[in-house]
Amino acid sequence: MRYKTDQRHALRRSGTLCSSALVIRTSCRLSFLLQAVRMTIGFSISGMIPASSPKPSAMNRQVLTAILSCALFLADANGQTKGAPPHSLCSQVSMFDEHPITSLPVSVQRRIREVLHIDILAIVHDPGMGIDTKWPDVKLDAIQILQHPTGRTLYAVHWGHPQFGVNGAVWIVELEKNRGRNIGPASKTGGSFSGWGMQVLSASDDGYPELMFASKGYHEGGGGEAEAVCARKTGSIYIIAACPVGCFDQLNAR
Repeated sequence: MRYKTDQRHALRRSGTLCSSALVIRTSCRLSFLLQAVRMTIGFSISGMIPASSPKPSAMNRQVLTAILSCALFLADANGQTKGAPPHSLCSQVSMFDEHPITSLPVSVQRRIREVLHIDILAIVHDPGMGIDTKWPDVKLDAIQILQHPTGRTLYAVHWGHPQFGVNGAVWIVELEKNRGRNIGPASKTGGSFSGWGMQVLSASDDGYPELMFASKGYHEGGGGEAEAVCARKTGSIYIIAACPVGCFDQLNAR
């Protein structure tokens, strides 16, 4: 449930490289589109304006302005990540302990606990954890991530225990009409994400947004800091992914 500092910094560096590559690709697309617009403008002028006309008509100028505006909009949209604007990236964290599972309908509580029963007991029965807790006494928190029109619902479920310190175990549970399953990070192994809060970073066409879990960490030279661990659905489960550039700084600037 804990990640080494060098692994987190490696993820942070990889996020920077990914973002740099995105900027380069966006710049290339923008240059290409601008060149295409210039060519379009040239063809439009030559095709719509008689040789004897000293300058384009007002209508022609409006058409060319519309073409350029559309091209710039497409270039900008193609290079942006869906979801929270940059100023709120990783800074609007929801605290798990403010969302006890008891605030959900009893039927939903029961289904979530059934899904995580094996995973939680694997931790409880691990001699190295030193946890003396009975299953009925396990208190969970749950934040609803989204509810799909089809009825599929995602929850980030948190188990806080004094043995874990500030950071608790976190799972992503998917409930459908006739089934429920743990989709991150693993099932039937006792594995989990870790943290005290979370934020949904981006929307997703497939209904599985990118997530960020905030946890307590430490500077390389000593001292506390907040750490960001991001997760993206790959295949059938959520796995750790590089966080967006600036996520760590904005999380700690809250």
